[in-house]
Order: sequence, then structure tokens, then C-alpha cells
Amino acid sequence: PVRQSVMNDCSRCRRYCLYRYRWALKPKQKAYSKALRTGKLVHRIFELGPDSIQVVQEEVNAMLQTIQQQIENDEDLFGDLAREAENLQANFDAARQTCELFWQTYSPPTNIEVLGKELPFKRTILLPNPADASGDKLKIVVAGIIDRLDRNTDTGEIWVRDFKSTSEKDADVYLSYPFSTQCQHYRLGAALLFDVAPVGFILDVLHLPNIRLGMNDRDSEVYDHTFKSGPRKGQTEQRRKWSGEPKYSNYLIRCQKWYADEEIIPFDSTAIRYVLPIFNAEFHSFLVLTHLKLSLTPGLENYPRDLTTSYCRNFNKKCSYSILCNSDISKWPILIDQLFTVEPPKDEPESVMINLTEGKEIENEPKPREESNGPNNSPALSPSPDIERSNEDTPPDPAESSSS
Repeated sequence: PVRQSVMNDCSRCRRYCLYRYRWALKPKQKAYSKALRTGKLVHRIFELGPDSIQVVQEEVNAMLQTIQQQIENDEDLFGDLAREAENLQANFDAARQTCELFWQTYSPPTNIEVLGKELPFKRTILLPNPADASGDKLKIVVAGIIDRLDRNTDTGEIWVRDFKSTSEKDADVYLSYPFSTQCQHYRLGAALLFDVAPVGFILDVLHLPNIRLGMNDRDSEVYDHTFKSGPRKGQTEQRRKWSGEPKYSNYLIRCQKWYADEEIIPFDSTAIRYVLPIFNAEFHSFLVLTHLKLSLTPGLENYPRDLTTSYCRNFNKKCSYSILCNSDISKWPILIDQLFTVEPPKDEPESVMINLTEGKEIENEPKPREESNGPNNSPALSPSPDIERSNEDTPPDPAESSSS
């Protein structure tokens, strides 16, 4: 299936597309990434809700036991498991405090209904084939998971909601997001799941603290110390006496002070209404090109390496397949046996469209309805002005939905 991540991977490095999606090679061990691990924990906590902290902590504990067992079994080939084990609890603490501070700061509006979290979708759509003059259309299977869908009960409008976590102070995560593959793919998925197309998206950005729970989070008391000798004899200064073990409650207080000292806003939420049609020219061509790339004969000649090498490091980590790209082909059988497993994609059933008004499945679903460009009635925490875009380009005809 064409997923958002597949589109990004295939557009940036065809060789990665070959390894991961055509040969179905899955690394036995992924390179450690603090940002990715913390981001996944944030998503997990938000998925389960405010009462999930202990549940996620137990999941982290179980994960840590698994990692430690892998290390004991000499499976830590490049030291990534050791880095994961060393930082896993700290990553959870950072994710936890960010989510808890979010819940303490903002109360959900009473007119917002959460339709679902981590919603999977998989559907077959028909799109015009630019390489076929006969008019035959391509059958493209699209799939993905939507972070969250909200409905404004006053207007009936649906909004796609996505959470982003970052530890960068000046991270401009809104830059180009409205026309990104992720934003447009989530929108398409929501339209294929329900009989009402979403009118816009809400992007909640959570800034993670760059400090970790440690010895500075023990209980302490301030006392006056008098110098008994030296040039400052007789003078006093305030000192702090520490005791006990680090406490999470103290860590929370220190994080809030860190936000203030660094002049960082812990959370930012922006709602932007869609203006372009769902199947605009850019997104349509991106879907088709990805589908065609995945349909090529799975040989090296059809899937060249990224000669710019920009994808060799993604999310500040080395590509798991770089060892193949930098090794002689004669060594590949041994390397693949040592470092990878063959894991074809699971054969998941297609999603069924739901009628939101009647709460039942639709057998012969209509085409996704195009959205109007009305006022911004979004449920964002801090709505920003609409982003203006041009509607001068005439998009291709919307795709026809079909069940396989």
C-alpha cells in the first residue's frame, strides 16, 4: 500500500524503496534516535489518555527488559541497544511531563467530539494514469494511521489533528506543512473513512525539555553557610543541601522553570482550513509516481542510490541500509543474513466507510465531498489566521472510490 512514509522514502531514495518495500528487508536492529523514541512515547501517552501514565511506564519497563536481554544475547551489533537502554527512562520522563503539562494547561472545548485516535485506513482508489492515453485508471491502495479526528458538534465539521514533539527551540514545524504528504495523506484517509471530508487540520506542537530527571531533582533545603577561614571569613552565603532520591514532582517544577528561562512556549496549536481540493495536481502526481515506482521490476537498475546522499542520514541517524550501499554485492547474502529479516507487509482488510450521522457502515459510498472555504471555526487552542493559497490551478477530477 502507498503510505505517507512510503511516498517520502520513494521520492528521496529509490534504493531505500527497493530494500524496504520491494525486497521487504527489515533491519534486525534500528539505529537509536532520541527524537523518534520520545515522539513515539508522546503519541502513546496521548493515545491512551491522562490515566495511562502507569500503563505506559509498565510498557517502558517491559521494553527495557527486552532490550537488556538482547544485549546479554550479544545482539547489540552497533551499540544502539545500549544507548536505547541508557536513555529510555529519561525519554519517558520527558514525554510524560510534556503530556501532563499539556493536560494541566488546556481544557478540551465542550463542543469538540473526538471521533477516534490512531485510526487505521486502507482503501483502493482509482486515479488517472498520465502514461495511458486509453483512459484506463490506476488502482492504487492507500493506507495509513491518522493520529486523531475531531468533530465540532456545533458545525458538524471534521478536523484532522496531529501532534508533533520537538526539542529544538526554534523549530519551524509549520513551514510547508499544509501541502506536505503527511497532511494531505491524513486528509485523504479521513475522507475515505467517513462520509464527510475534513475541512482542515490542527497541528499541536509540544516542545520537549532538554533536561533530564536526575540528582538536581532530589528534595533540598536552603541554609546559611558562614565561612570560618580565608578571605571571606565571617561572611555568609546561601547553600543548598540535597537529600533522598530524585523525585518526578521536583523534575516537573524544574522543567517549568527551564521553559521560562529559555523563553520557550511549551505548546503551540494552529488550525488551518484546507483550500486545495483533496486530489490537487501535486498530490495526485505524487500518489501516482509512488505507485509506479513500487510497480517497477525490483532490480538495482530501476532503483538507483540517492547520489546526493541526503537520505543516508535521516532524523540524525544513519540509514540502516547504508551498509549494503557501501559494500560489494558479493557480500550481500552474508550481510542480509546477519543484519536483516524478510518481512512482507501484512495482508490487512480494507476499511469500511462510516456514516457519521447514522453511525453505520455505507455499502456504496459516495465520493468524498469537497470542502467549502468558509470562516475558520476550528477547535484549535490558539487558532492562527488562515493561510491564503491560490485556486487558479485546475486540479484533476477527484478519484472514484472502489472496493476490492
